[in-house]
Amino acid sequence: MDMGTGKTRTIFEVFDYKYRKNKVNKLVFICPFTTKENIYMEFKKHFKIIPNFELYAYETIQSSDAKYLKMFNSIDEKTMLVLDESHFIKNIKSKRTDRMLAISKKVKYKFIMTGTPTPKHAGDLYAQFNFLDPRILGYPSYNQFVKKHLELDKGGLYVKKSHNLDYLTSKIIHYTYQVKKYECLTLPPKEQHTLYTYMDLLSKDDYYKFKSFYLDRIIDCDYVQEGVIFSMYTVLQHICDLSDNKYFEMLDVIENLKGRKIIYFKFIDSLNKAKKMIKANGIETFEYSGRYSLHDRSINLRNWKASANGVLLITYGTGAFSLNLQESNIIIYMNLTFDYSKRIQSEDRIHRIGQDKECKYIQICTEAGIESIINKSIDKKVNFIIELTKEINAIKNNKTIDTRKELQALWERYT
Repeated sequence: MDMGTGKTRTIFEVFDYKYRKNKVNKLVFICPFTTKENIYMEFKKHFKIIPNFELYAYETIQSSDAKYLKMFNSIDEKTMLVLDESHFIKNIKSKRTDRMLAISKKVKYKFIMTGTPTPKHAGDLYAQFNFLDPRILGYPSYNQFVKKHLELDKGGLYVKKSHNLDYLTSKIIHYTYQVKKYECLTLPPKEQHTLYTYMDLLSKDDYYKFKSFYLDRIIDCDYVQEGVIFSMYTVLQHICDLSDNKYFEMLDVIENLKGRKIIYFKFIDSLNKAKKMIKANGIETFEYSGRYSLHDRSINLRNWKASANGVLLITYGTGAFSLNLQESNIIIYMNLTFDYSKRIQSEDRIHRIGQDKECKYIQICTEAGIESIINKSIDKKVNFIIELTKEINAIKNNKTIDTRKELQALWERYT
């Protein structure tokens, strides 16, 4: 169900129905750690009498043997088990996924929920639907699934392409319920803006120096993997994101727009720089990041909501999912992200039930090619890191062309 269309309320209604039919007597709800308090508030909001429930975080189940065993031993056939943001178990090789699959075998009524159904590739579906029931997809092992649906790179580490998607769709459609925003909500329009500024001279010099350095690495390498390109892109993005001019532009935006604002960050030193400059201009800031405990983040969030013109500084990792932030209608993006789900989820923190103002989304970019590539990747829902890696290796494998010249032209186009 699209973000803001009431997934949590819907699952509560399902539980209540099954409870009254005496099919279940307890609800075990598992969610990302950053959303636990919000889910608990949803219980208090929607139930006059709080039912028998247990609330766990994925991270806790992964890291704490004691908590995992406690949950494992406390559930039975009359427990209803719900995974919120179920993409948290998409990695079939993770300890977290392994434990959730073990728990699922003890439970009859199981549900997975997400607001962003688009996976990076078909492999992301395997663990989630195996959690519900292995018979849905019908493969005895992940290796069998891979042979049918995934094309891997030479090292077998990265997925290059997904296959037979129509067949997969036919398998999962009978176990999937989908709701789009336009079907049930009338929300204000969304207004997208991109403000461009030039990198300062020092940042520009660093950017082109590292850009040249990475080109030499690509030329010298026999075979390039996607992880290498991602690391290079992260460094280049980091450089342009610390350019002073971006922060002067940010201050202009904040001072010219009334009301509470939200700013999203990928890099913590970028958040630090913004925080220092905003506070120096006499504007209240409230931080919601992993540097604060869940309790302190909650206090900061409440104080921001109580402010008149406060600025919430938030990271994608802690605040892209499940938060209700419709007290503001303005989001500023200081750092972009290649992760489509985090970008779309972050937008819907304000574009949801309860919002009565037009939502403004302002991203501040430099002239650096890396930011243009990130924007295209999000707009087209295409992973340009995969595309670039393919093109690089195709050039390196072609012995009839000038490899250096072709790679140089390619690198210019993608950076």
